[in-house]
Amino acid sequence: MICHLWPNILTNFKFYRRNRLLLLLGLFFLLIWGMFSIPALLFISNRQKFQIIQMVLSQSQWYINLFIAALGVLTVFHHLSSRSYKMVVTKPCLPETWLLSNYLSAMLLSASLHLLVMLFTAGMFLLWRIPFQFGIFYIALDGLCRSAIFYSILSFLTVVIHPFLAVLVILVFNDGLFYQFILLTSAGIKATKDWATRATLSVLNDVLYVFYMVLPAYTPLADKTQRIYSALKVRPPDLVTLGMTLGYALLLSALFYFLSDYSLKKKRLI
Repeated sequence: MICHLWPNILTNFKFYRRNRLLLLLGLFFLLIWGMFSIPALLFISNRQKFQIIQMVLSQSQWYINLFIAALGVLTVFHHLSSRSYKMVVTKPCLPETWLLSNYLSAMLLSASLHLLVMLFTAGMFLLWRIPFQFGIFYIALDGLCRSAIFYSILSFLTVVIHPFLAVLVILVFNDGLFYQFILLTSAGIKATKDWATRATLSVLNDVLYVFYMVLPAYTPLADKTQRIYSALKVRPPDLVTLGMTLGYALLLSALFYFLSDYSLKKKRLI
């Protein structure tokens, strides 16, 4: 398995470099990021410099996660639809090795992007002579965990269904959307006086809560990390939160890795 792992990783990076759709997608995200960030860097006052660093960090995290998620969809779909996967696993290469190489390739790229953003924002602290905040290291690691979650879920969905449906599923069935529905139904229960309406909303609220608890969290412990993203300050208890986020990302990635491996082995190659 190990002897086949590194060649697969190198092949994936060649695919990233040569795939025009991925390059166009990366350039698009970079262009959007530059349109919002560069003007802000040129026309700012001293009071706004810290807010600019916050904005650069938050936008960069969002675009990196989107890019890595798109990477999972395009890579898996391309290899499966172009029969590249069939050629790899019959040479021979175990499906779990091929799948693990995809995971590691995406995470190496994600870590590199998060590192570049971290170094860029650290340079902004030094250039503007703002007191350095170690929250940027926390945000980089937290962003890497979120990238792993997005990638593992979307890559599994792409194995079992069409990429368009995979994107649709992850947009509709997400914990944030169901949480908003729970808030709406809870408010409706408190506002209405009709017993039938209250009973219906109560049942609906319970069903939504079950879905909310079962669905994976794309941004785990976001309520506890919101302060770090805004103030860029890290306290000792925050390290426990980071460890919990890392553990959750590893467990969830492992779960969808084995589900993807099981689904791949069920596919007919002939």
